[in-house]
Amino acid sequence: MGDRSQPAHLPRPGALSRPAHRLRQVWTVLWGAPRPWEWTVVTAYLTPAEADLFRRLSPGDQRHSLDVFWRLVRAGQTERTLLAAALLHDIGKTAGRLRLWHRVVYVLLRRLWPGLLDRLAAPAPSGHWRHSLYILLHHQEIGARLLARTGSAEQVVALVAGDPATGPEGVDWLRWADDGV
Repeated sequence: MGDRSQPAHLPRPGALSRPAHRLRQVWTVLWGAPRPWEWTVVTAYLTPAEADLFRRLSPGDQRHSLDVFWRLVRAGQTERTLLAAALLHDIGKTAGRLRLWHRVVYVLLRRLWPGLLDRLAAPAPSGHWRHSLYILLHHQEIGARLLARTGSAEQVVALVAGDPATGPEGVDWLRWADDGV
């Protein structure tokens, strides 16, 4: 997800600076995990097949997805499909083994040399660093395909794909919450 201006109808993001925000993300990837009681939230909002996919996320990605969910809840969102999409928005990252250095290189390339990222990210053999960049770059589309095959609701699939046809407000809310944690 590239830099976007915040839609006017959404609350302002937190005051974290970009470096502090990135350090928090690294912390979450390395040491984050759901709290034991949060599994009841996961099973309440996701179908059994979706919950199985959620369990395939790394503990840090599970924590991040729950943080996105809770940010939406704190903002007053109650739409079940939006909240389910929040839990599943990074599910495409389960398509390969992503290491911290893949994520760091991806963020740097996306920010500083997006054209180079596009050239380097390739559907190479699984485990190859170029494949990991490909997964990170295309995780929304990969996740939407996984969810469609799992039988997820069409609107959840579309929200995870970032499809504005679902209604731009839902996609905007999901991006806002994701960019803020």
